[in-house]
Amino acid sequence: MKKYLFLFLVLFTITSFGQVEDSLKTTKSLVKMNNGSTRIGVILNDDGREVLIQDESIGKIYIRKDQIAMIRELNEEDYQELKSEKEAFEEGDIYSNPFTTRYSFTTNALALRKGEHYAMINLYGPEVHFSLNEKLSLGVMTTWIGSPFALAAKYTIPTSNENINLGIGTLMGNGGYLSLNSFGGLHWGMVTFGDRTKNVTLSGGITYFGGDIGNSYYLYTPGTYVNLSPIGNSVSARNTFGAFGVAGIFRITEKASIFYDAMGFFGGKRPTQTYDTYFDPVTGDYITEIGPVTYNEGRYLIFLMPGVRFQTKPDRAFQVSVAGAFNDNVQFGFPMCSWFFKF
Repeated sequence: MKKYLFLFLVLFTITSFGQVEDSLKTTKSLVKMNNGSTRIGVILNDDGREVLIQDESIGKIYIRKDQIAMIRELNEEDYQELKSEKEAFEEGDIYSNPFTTRYSFTTNALALRKGEHYAMINLYGPEVHFSLNEKLSLGVMTTWIGSPFALAAKYTIPTSNENINLGIGTLMGNGGYLSLNSFGGLHWGMVTFGDRTKNVTLSGGITYFGGDIGNSYYLYTPGTYVNLSPIGNSVSARNTFGAFGVAGIFRITEKASIFYDAMGFFGGKRPTQTYDTYFDPVTGDYITEIGPVTYNEGRYLIFLMPGVRFQTKPDRAFQVSVAGAFNDNVQFGFPMCSWFFKF
């Protein structure tokens, strides 16, 4: 009996000592995993092969060292900041920000909540968007030189299914001080399937532009001219295109999402006219024949913008994409970087 009592006392003492030792360890650490996820807690033991951590969310857990990318001890200030960020991620608050309404260039039908405003800084220039109420938002877009200049508006139409939202949008602008006579507009409707962390948006509408930048054509009155210059005048044409878009975003880790943004424009009226001048050896006259004006509507322009978005805080994000443009004449690519800020 005394033998069993002695063994019990020894085991009790060892266990109690281990619990006391664990309770004395209070330094919090950040454990970053190879897959991008993180854990915050107290490191209780590290035997070189695995780590025992007192995770604040689920309690004690063993983690193999080959699954860990980094371990960093935290001071109180770092701990409080990371804890609030992690709670925001776990509760989904970090993905309830206004950035979730955007892709690269296009928007989805999810609403900007009242009081949620954001700025988007691109390589080519800034833009700012304001939420007027739960359905309507207005924005301003320009370049770093302040021209051209555009106004944007979006109205969200929710449905009975929270994962299906409708919306209409408009974008209108001009060439700014570089060309006050040039103007254009883009008007579209859209439907978004999904939530703020993963969704797909389909859109369609019309766009037009006109003025004195690349849209002026010198046209002649059709007919036959004998020893005379043809009568003509410069015409500023308004080009109208059909527009469509396909975009989506998918969260792949705790702080990263992949997205794609595709826009296409097709149609547009471009005037063409036949022109022929020749010498008539019989009469000795110069003959000029001008044909009728016809319009070519077979043009197209497509933008493809796949990329990755990184979000480490609820009020800011960064994204990068490789954009490509294709039309009936040329194809080229260019990088796109954007910074989001909530205010």
